[in-house]
Amino acid sequence: MCHVDKKWSLALPLVLLGIRTTYKEDLMSSAAQLFYSELLRDPDELLEPAAPKVEASVFIQQLRRYMDQL
Repeated sequence: MCHVDKKWSLALPLVLLGIRTTYKEDLMSSAAQLFYSELLRDPDELLEPAAPKVEASVFIQQLRRYMDQL
């Protein structure tokens, strides 16, 4: 088996979601799109994107201003 974990049943829902949302070239769509008439959202699409990274020099300046206000 490809999973080291002995409880493969815990990974099954995610594997099945991946199979349902995978684009099939011969069908020109995914199985979920054929069944639901729309695309399923992957779990990573439900999360908000991470905040943009701030450069260290800008962060230090903002931190100094904040600490001065305290």
